[in-house]
Order: sequence, then C-alpha cells, then structure tokens
Amino acid sequence: MFELDSITQLIFQVLSLAALNVLADYYFHKNIVTASSAFWFGWLCLLLGTLSFINNGLMDDFGRTEIYYINVFHSGAFIGFLMGTVLSAFKKKKNVKRIRDLNQLYLLSEFISNKITGRFLNILLVVGLVFFVQRVSTVGLSADYFSDARDLYRQRQFNVFSWLGNHLSVVVSTLITIQGIRDGFQKMNLKKVLKVILFASPLFLANATRTFLIFPLLTYFVSFLVTRGVIGKRLINRKELINFSLILFTMLFVFAIIGFLRGGYGESFDLYYTVVAWPVSTSYALESWLNEAINSSGTNGLLTFDWFANFLDRIGFLDYSGEKKDLRSINQYFIDTNNSASVIPRSMLPDLIFDFGKDSLFFIAICIGFFTQTITVVFSGKSLVKHAIAIAVVMGMFMSIQNSLFSPGFVIGLFWIIMFNWFFTKLQAR
Repeated sequence: MFELDSITQLIFQVLSLAALNVLADYYFHKNIVTASSAFWFGWLCLLLGTLSFINNGLMDDFGRTEIYYINVFHSGAFIGFLMGTVLSAFKKKKNVKRIRDLNQLYLLSEFISNKITGRFLNILLVVGLVFFVQRVSTVGLSADYFSDARDLYRQRQFNVFSWLGNHLSVVVSTLITIQGIRDGFQKMNLKKVLKVILFASPLFLANATRTFLIFPLLTYFVSFLVTRGVIGKRLINRKELINFSLILFTMLFVFAIIGFLRGGYGESFDLYYTVVAWPVSTSYALESWLNEAINSSGTNGLLTFDWFANFLDRIGFLDYSGEKKDLRSINQYFIDTNNSASVIPRSMLPDLIFDFGKDSLFFIAICIGFFTQTITVVFSGKSLVKHAIAIAVVMGMFMSIQNSLFSPGFVIGLFWIIMFNWFFTKLQAR
C-alpha cells in the first residue's frame, strides 16, 4: 500500500484504481456498470468537491488522519472489487436462460409501470397535500416558511400523515427503480420521474426537505444504466443524456434555492456553494467522526448492518443499548461543542471503523468490495428480485460517501420488490 500525503494524490489514486477495476469489468463481463464503478465515481465526486472547497478557502485541508484511512479503505475496496470481478467470471450464464430471464424481467417491469405506479403516486399526493396543509396552518406561508418548517421538522414530533407519507415514499422509490428497469429495455422516459417528483413534493416540502428533487433522478438513472449494461445495449445516447442533464441541473437549481431559503448558506445566493456543500459536508465532518471512531470501544455492526441490527435489537435477539448510548453521547458532545458533525451524514468509512476497529479496516474493505461486486455481476439480469438487489447495491456503493449499505431504505425497498414480484407471480398462476 502506497503512503499518500495530499488530497490530490488521493484523487489520482481513485482515478488509477477505478480505471483498473473498470477495465477488468469490461474484459471479464463486457459491463462497466457495477458496484466498483459506482463506488469510485461517488468518491471521485466527493474528493473533487472537497478539493474545490479547500482551494476556495471554504474548508481546511485534509489532515493525515483522513488521508491515511481513506487510502486504506480504497486500497482494500480495490482488491475486493477485483476479486469479485475475476471470480464471478467463472459462473457463466447459459444463453437460453439469460434470454428467458431478461424477457421475464421486462414483462414484469412493464406490468408494474403501467398498472401499479400511478395508484401509489395518487395516494402519496393526497397524503402529502393533507400534511402540507397542516404544516402551513402551523407555521404560516411566508418568506420564512422553509426555515420555520425545518425547525419544526427537527423537533421530530409524530404526525400520522408524515409517517404514512414517508412509508409510501419508500414504495414509490421502489417503483422508480422498476421504471428504470423498464426504460432500460426501451428508451428513457423522464416524464414519469418528473411526475414522481411533482406528486411527492407536498410531502417533502412540508418538512422543508429538498433531497426528493435529486434522489428519484439518481435512483432512476442507476436502475436505467444497470439494466442497459446487462442487456448489452448502448448505455445512454446523446438525446437521453442531454434530457437527463437538463432536468438534473434544473432540479439542482431548485435544490439550491430551497437550501438557501432554509438558511445556513450566507446572506447572498451562491449556486456553487449551496449545491456542492451538500456532499462535501461529509468531508468537512470526516476528521471529527474518524477521531471518535478510532477511539471508540466499538459498535459491533450496528452502523454497517443498520436496519438488521436495529430490528434484532427491537425484538430482543441482540442488545445494542450500550452502543446506541455511546453514539448518542458522541452526538451530544458535537452539539455541546457546536460541531456541525452532529447533523452531517457520515460516510461508510467511519462506520466500518466504529463497527470493526481501525486495524480491521483493510480486511473489511476487501470483504465489502468482494461482496458488492459479486452481487452486482452475478445478480444483474436475473429475476426482478435479484436484479433489483444488484441495482440497490450499485446505488448503495455510490452513496457510500454518505451512508452505509444496509440502510432502512435499502432493506424496505427490497421488501417491496419481493411483494410486487410475488403479486405478479400470483397473477400469472391464475
């Protein structure tokens, strides 16, 4: 493992390791849309944004702690991705079965897109409108709406319409994944994605949340590319790329306006700062979280396995009360010392150190890389459930700059994929 001493060297490392992984993916599988390419693209975006903030005096340079552990994490992940790519090449798909799987995948995604998506969107719109009207009646509709609504949201008061809407939004996110699969076989259909954003907007605007403008687009795009990659079709044509880029930049502009109106981005509107600060905030808080993780007594998988660990804790099978208490104590310390790390998403990196210890990071990174790469290569193009797992893993590795893999959205989204698949199978059996 080469010792690095600057963020610029980290960026060159990412480019070099990404190139080697992508070349291996193409050589062995003729497909470059995998967990490895998503992982490297996510970290490249984060590091480039961080470098731009450092050069503009908006944040301090990385210290030796951040550089060292990112280097270890990336080196291990590279080896894991490469092992997953090479070893999964020995599992060849029979051509007849592959065609049958792809045909079934298309028929199921087409059915769900035409028969189910619209109904869930209508329900989400009604629930969201009721919640939005409630929120407006509480905080009022004025120039300070977004900041007032955000303050109320942070109080975490239970609201049945917010609770129901959040659960429905996970179902809709699943349906967006299925829409991306369907369009991957045909052509990009961004009208449905825009409809999702429009129908979801009352729910999320009630909490002054803005990520609903971006995540449906990212989810759809990843699903679309994974499907295109496995069927051997051109990943994206010029018209599709232009249309997607126009909508993405439009959504980012609205995203920036909402962020500015919520406060915390200065007295004057700055599109660059407001947009780029969103992912770069992870780098801003990285040193704080790494220092806590390095000195932690361990969280025993609580952060990495997230939903599963919390579920087992709730049913009494495992006891994570001590680990949760330690995390709350750390977060309270950040709040007491005015450290914004308390409200900034962690990347997968400190989570792995919290869970497995700093000395195990390299080995765990290899395991993560091998597991995610094998899943995406072997499961892509199979049944709806397996293909959706591959898409979720690719999306999860891209979002490793802000999340661990087994988040509630990841697990619950797969649950709804299984339910839709079961429903379609029952219909076919009639």
